[in-house]
Amino acid sequence: MLQSVSFPVTGTEVLAILHIPAGDAAGAMVVLPDRGMTYEHPDVLLTCNALADAGVGALRFDWRSPRPALDDAVRDVVAALRLLKAHPALPGASGVAGFGFGAAVAAVTAGRDSRLKVAVLCGVPAEVDGSRRPLVEVTRTRARVLIVRGESSDDADRYGPVLSQ
Repeated sequence: MLQSVSFPVTGTEVLAILHIPAGDAAGAMVVLPDRGMTYEHPDVLLTCNALADAGVGALRFDWRSPRPALDDAVRDVVAALRLLKAHPALPGASGVAGFGFGAAVAAVTAGRDSRLKVAVLCGVPAEVDGSRRPLVEVTRTRARVLIVRGESSDDADRYGPVLSQ
């Protein structure tokens, strides 16, 4: 089931779509697009639908600006996780997943929020806007981290040694 929802972030409402599983939910995840992607991108839609089919709620939304700063994007995710935690059909936020820039935001969020159980980083960059914060901050996470990379993704290789320590 799809549900239109919104959540407040720094004085504005962010519109989002929540994919609610047909049966009891085992958890919920925020699914983050890359910069330049919309929340209607086929990869985002397929991920959200697959999560809901597997019994996990999935929330997707567009960034507040076309090229958000990392800190602004993290604020968006924190607010989205707050919405999931309060939703009556979901047992609480359990993870974040992202593509490209969204994966970097997921890495930073997972490093800061010890309640998250999983972080899925698809095509994650090691640097964002000249900062290595995603790579540094994800080392603090208690979450299980899955890195999904393409054949030519050198950046994803940088996460393996850091996360295996």
